Amino acid sequence: MRRTLSAMARAITLALLPCTLALTGSAQVGTNYGFTSAAGVYTPITGGTVLIAGAFDSNNLAVAGAPSFTYDGVAYTSFNVNSNGYITFGATLPATTLTTPISTATAYAVALGRDLSNSLVGGATPEIRWEVVGSETVVQWTDATRFAQGDRFSFQIRLDNTTGAINIVYGTIAMGTGTSTILCQLGLRGPTTAYP
Repeated sequence: MRRTLSAMARAITLALLPCTLALTGSAQVGTNYGFTSAAGVYTPITGGTVLIAGAFDSNNLAVAGAPSFTYDGVAYTSFNVNSNGYITFGATLPATTLTTPISTATAYAVALGRDLSNSLVGGATPEIRWEVVGSETVVQWTDATRFAQGDRFSFQIRLDNTTGAINIVYGTIAMGTGTSTILCQLGLRGPTTAYP
């Protein structure tokens, strides 16, 4: 009987070990986030607050009065939007020209970390705005372009104030005439550059 229980206990322990490793090793930021990819629908926001309209290039835009959002275990009631495709939580402002937010030392949510500016392609109406929609705080870049590439795209960072989920949603991309290989940073940045 002891051998059976001992063997059974080892089998249960070995069976649960991968689950434990999966839970502790799947997060990108600290231990509070995992990653999933899904096809969705980009729905532009049209209300809320316009942070900048027309020309933008390497701007920091402070947002105050947003609902509390818990990011990697810390509750924030303010954040900053950088025109280069990301937001930062808390009062610390990044350098306006920072285009590699994932590899620096502040907590960021990054939709497209790259040198971005307003697109001038066919009827573009560039702007950056934010709005609370239901339980989400939505930050939206409309008609952006990668610097000197002539493309045109829109995207959002959607913070779910109830669940703490962060969704990054992209609209249609109109490719430009640029031929350069452009590397971008996408994802979430935690308190350090070390992966858990």
